[in-house]
Amino acid sequence: MKKISPLKTAITILGLSTAFSLIGSISGTIAWYAYSTRALVSYTGTSVQSTTQLQIGIKSDIPIDFTSSATLIDDVTFEEDLYYDEDNDPGHVHKLYHNHYYFMKVGSGGMPAAIINDYLSAKGYATNILEPLSSYGYNTGEDINLRNRPVTNKPNDEATPAEITKYVDIPFIFRVLSGKTTSLSYVSNQDIFLSNATAIAAPNLEGSTAGNEIHNSIRLYIERSNGDNYILNPSSTANGRDKCAGVLNLTGGSNGYGCYDYDNDPSSPTYMQEYLYGDYVWKEGKNRDNSLSEPLGQTSGLVDINGTGNSTVETTFTSRHHKDVKYFSDLDSCINPRYAEYLGTQTVYPQKNAQGELESNYAVCKTGNAANHYFGLFNMIIYLEGWDFSVVDSQLQNKFYLGLTFEINIVR
Repeated sequence: MKKISPLKTAITILGLSTAFSLIGSISGTIAWYAYSTRALVSYTGTSVQSTTQLQIGIKSDIPIDFTSSATLIDDVTFEEDLYYDEDNDPGHVHKLYHNHYYFMKVGSGGMPAAIINDYLSAKGYATNILEPLSSYGYNTGEDINLRNRPVTNKPNDEATPAEITKYVDIPFIFRVLSGKTTSLSYVSNQDIFLSNATAIAAPNLEGSTAGNEIHNSIRLYIERSNGDNYILNPSSTANGRDKCAGVLNLTGGSNGYGCYDYDNDPSSPTYMQEYLYGDYVWKEGKNRDNSLSEPLGQTSGLVDINGTGNSTVETTFTSRHHKDVKYFSDLDSCINPRYAEYLGTQTVYPQKNAQGELESNYAVCKTGNAANHYFGLFNMIIYLEGWDFSVVDSQLQNKFYLGLTFEINIVR
């Protein structure tokens, strides 16, 4: 079979916007994990456009009621997935299945947003709210472990696993139809590529995108069976990493407005000390006591201790050292922070070879053979990385769009 030019399948997550949700009045700069009522992102849904050769669906371990879109769906099941009565008699098959493979019917014109939302609702995942989370330390190839925000002012508490209501997890399945016959037949060993993932700012009610950076925090975790798992940052062309430790301003006006968080030193009530949040280890010979500088006589100006590159605008990550508080003057000298590695689009997107075919080491999946029903399967988790420097109070009402495109090489 000769492979020629690529076919595309576009997935568009439309109208993503932060939810303006306040309970009470909170002053000051609020970080991604300071208050659960802040820094939320809502979106309207996901729709999928299919092609004549690339058929898309969703795998589910429970039956899904696809309401108004049921006529567009083929509920595909196989002998090994059927439940039997206790006598194991194939003639006594239950109507429920171990797995459901919900494919869009050939020629249906695509997968409406309602279908994906029905799946997410049935499984309990986010359908219109994404809450910033973090993988904390992550190396490409590992399984992800998304975690919640720590409790404000308790930086030593272990971060808890993120509830599934705060992110999106979609098990996409694919089949590639042969172009050699008019009857339905499928092709094995065909790569499915994620060839575009674009997160862009959307206009506000006034039609402006000025100052909108929240889309930079979108991360896509790709869980593959045919290669290493990875995190993709669709806003970065190059590979990079998020530093998952720092001194932050989370407390707003309750404990020193406009300053990095601090508390009383239990061993020495005369002095107060700054907090250090996140995922890190102390350097050899260092600890909290010998890493802090003596208190200042007056509150400092803005200090970019976390290395954001911004020292003129106060944010969660850029704030002030409060007077009469022992403070961290140089984090690099005392801790080794852990980083959440991500891949950039230049690494993940496929490139055309000399024959004009798409190639990439990061294809999301490959279609199987007849024994595997010609399926290609991978999981995509969509979440917001709270340690991205764009997750600050000024972004709470901003909107963004995320568009995804999958491609295959045409099969003749």
